Amino acid sequence: RTLAARLQHDFDVKRGDTIAILLDNSVASIVVAYAIAGLGARRLDLNSRLSPDELAARFSRVGNVHAVIAGCRFSNTIARAFELLMNNYAYSALDELDPVIPVLYAAHPSAENPRLPEYDASVREFADVFIESSLIQFDTYSAASGGVDYVPGGTDGFDTFSSESDEPALSLLRQLSRGDALRWTPIETDEVLLDAEYQIMFTSGTSGEPKIIVHTQRQVMMHAMSVASCCKMTHQDVYLHVAPIFHAMDACAMYSCVHVGAKQVMTSNDLFDGSTTVRAMKDVNASIMALTPTHVRLLLRERGFREAAARLRM
Repeated sequence: RTLAARLQHDFDVKRGDTIAILLDNSVASIVVAYAIAGLGARRLDLNSRLSPDELAARFSRVGNVHAVIAGCRFSNTIARAFELLMNNYAYSALDELDPVIPVLYAAHPSAENPRLPEYDASVREFADVFIESSLIQFDTYSAASGGVDYVPGGTDGFDTFSSESDEPALSLLRQLSRGDALRWTPIETDEVLLDAEYQIMFTSGTSGEPKIIVHTQRQVMMHAMSVASCCKMTHQDVYLHVAPIFHAMDACAMYSCVHVGAKQVMTSNDLFDGSTTVRAMKDVNASIMALTPTHVRLLLRERGFREAAARLRM
């Protein structure tokens, strides 16, 4: 059963509902993005380094949060954030008639016996009453035949995944409808989905309070197609995600790569590490990466960078 189907039938997610996302870069990030798009829901990308207080403030500003999809390591942060939200903010961010918030925890694809995370004693009583915890697992065999391949391995805290499309996609809807891993039929038309609000992000807040930015699916896809054209991306490219996907800089690549049929390799870690990134570049033969000046400075210190970047063209 696809994630989209589960969100629709088990959690009544529909067009316009807000789904908060708190994930490290992973195969889950890609599947979640297209599942939410197919439902016409809104994807609220959250910085994985935010404190519970900061998360509560963002939930309050966005409004009704229908559900959360998160990595297991964020369980206590999420519980504390919603506890703060209910105690310190208006109830606009929660359904006043039913304050129980569904939280779907994404299990690691290689986990043999995935389990729900255990809440710390400080938030356990609140979580037992107000959080409906569920586990979602991404089967790597079925995912591989639908365009999402799991690449075993990874070193020094890096979990490496690959997402690959076998043909260009015209829209999020059409990509969503292909493959075993994404077998599901949206109830909305293509045009309705393309004009639906989809991507919600907060600015960095360097010049004041972070601002809310909302993009429709059409805007996201036009941007992705423009990036693919400007960068002359093709199905032969390999895009290595180093920056977190909750940033706009890397988020568009999830769609640009699918549009041209390029391969994506996703690395997940809390802190950037130059040596393991260089090894990943070499192992997957990366041709495109989005890097900040700090990333570049750290990579240039690595002895193997010149060889690893032999195919890197941007």
